[in-house]
Amino acid sequence: MKLLFSLLLLSICVNLNAQWIKLKHNCPDSNFTEVQFADRATGYLVAEKNRLYKTLDSGKTWTQLTLPENSQVVKLFHFSSNGTGFIGAGPWTPVAAEVFKTTDGGQSWQSVFNPENFQRDNFITGIDILSDSVLFVNSFDSLRKSSDGGETWVTIGKTLGRKIYFANENIGISTKNRDIFSTSDGGKTFSPPFQMASNYQIMDLSFANEEFAIAVASFSIPGGNSSVIYKTNDGGVTWDLSQLISSEYFDELCLVNKEVSFMYASYGYEKLYYTKNAGKFWETYNEFEGKISSIDFVDSQHGWAVGTHIYKTKNAAGLIKNSVSNPIEKSLCFYPNPANNHINLEF
Repeated sequence: MKLLFSLLLLSICVNLNAQWIKLKHNCPDSNFTEVQFADRATGYLVAEKNRLYKTLDSGKTWTQLTLPENSQVVKLFHFSSNGTGFIGAGPWTPVAAEVFKTTDGGQSWQSVFNPENFQRDNFITGIDILSDSVLFVNSFDSLRKSSDGGETWVTIGKTLGRKIYFANENIGISTKNRDIFSTSDGGKTFSPPFQMASNYQIMDLSFANEEFAIAVASFSIPGGNSSVIYKTNDGGVTWDLSQLISSEYFDELCLVNKEVSFMYASYGYEKLYYTKNAGKFWETYNEFEGKISSIDFVDSQHGWAVGTHIYKTKNAAGLIKNSVSNPIEKSLCFYPNPANNHINLEF
């Protein structure tokens, strides 16, 4: 008689399910450029034709949302499960011409930051939104902060950088070209710059917590590309070179947690890199079908990747596997139990 037990009940069971699942969905568009989820069910998706979609069932079905008048989605920012969210939108600029807010899950939008409302402040260079209430916007003129969801703004000062990245309301970083400026007082003062390798430009930076962050810098010349990865363990005051990747150009990071991170190209590329040891080593991962343009995680386990297709994972700790096809689960079992001189294996 065969006795089958679970792993916790005196036998061996090996789970062979795939980690990334390609979703079947109803979205009429393809070539998706950005994704962000508010929780495990509610997410937002941008197609390359500047159409914005929303899902309430983890990505199986999508409904198109109406954008602010005369605007195109440039960037998805913070979204929460209560329906509050922010997008950067506008007819031009790689960052955003204006910041819009929704409090009803994207059914309606209101402008909360328009550079034209501020004297000499006519070009947004960086945006970081920490919560429903706390927003930072940087421009050529100054760094501004809102603590009430964009209703009112306070001028903090002027940064030497352009893009901005905050771990919390005090710890933050501003970047320009290959220079990194750090702050520990919410942007009132910034440190002298840390400079990355010559000829490289900082493309993206992301915090896992108030101390640990990873930055990627790249450059492109006729005949070749190159990217370098740096990491910090002190909130951006000092940086260590993690890895040089020749012949590749990356401009986006996704930190799942301190240990697991992805690096990819927002313009869509078949290959991406990952680390599962806090940036000590980076490896290639090219098992997706088609291009990947955006990755987002709502917690340390649940994430989505979009590009040519839409993928979902429920196991960030075991992301790197051999397949991204539909999941297959099998059990490896042995009998008889107890065994004498030999055992039989069955799956």
